[in-house]
Amino acid sequence: MQEARRFCGDPRAALDLGRALRRILLETAPVLSSPPVVACIGTDRATGDCLGPLVGTFLRKRHPGWPVYGTLAEPLHAFNLPETLEIIRFKHAGRPVVAVDSALGASDSVGSIYVRKGSCRPGSGLNKNLPAVGDAYLVGVVNVGSGTALDHIALQNTRLYLVWRVAEVIVEAIEIGIGKQQWEGMAAAASADAG
Repeated sequence: MQEARRFCGDPRAALDLGRALRRILLETAPVLSSPPVVACIGTDRATGDCLGPLVGTFLRKRHPGWPVYGTLAEPLHAFNLPETLEIIRFKHAGRPVVAVDSALGASDSVGSIYVRKGSCRPGSGLNKNLPAVGDAYLVGVVNVGSGTALDHIALQNTRLYLVWRVAEVIVEAIEIGIGKQQWEGMAAAASADAG
C-alpha cells in the first residue's frame, strides 16, 4: 500500500501529501479530462467528525466547478453514503474518487494526516459497516481513540482548532494533488470558447 504521513504543523505537509496524492492519481487514471471526485465523509454533529465536511466546504467555495460531495451544509454520512456513492458512480463514471475522513488514533499521531492508495472504510473505528470509498484517501487523526464506546465521546470533545488546521492542510494537499491550475485553466479555456 502506498502511503505518506505528515503532521499538520509541518510547513511541507501539504506539498508532500499533495505530491503523494498526485502519484497515486496518475497510477489510477493516467489520462484525466476532468478533475477527480472528492468525497468528504463525516457529520457536522460532532466536532471530531466534521473534518470531511469542513474540507468539502472549503473546496466547494474555492473550486465551484469541482465535483465535491460532503459539506457542512450537506454532509456525506452513514445515512446517505450508499446512495451518494451510487450517484457518483452514475454521474461521474470513470473518474477516480478521492475520499477524505477523520480518524482517532494513538496520542502521538494526533494531528497527523495520511494519504493512501485504495479505499477507506468510514466508521470502521466505531464498528459501523459502511461501504468502502475512494481510489485514494486522506485521513486526519483528530483525537485519541481507545477502540471502545468512549470513542464517541472523544469525537464530541475534539478541539475545533485542530480539525480546522488539519482541514486547511488537506485542502491544500488536494489542490496540489489534483493540480488546481490545470483544471482552472481548462475551465477558463472552455468559458472563452463558449463566449
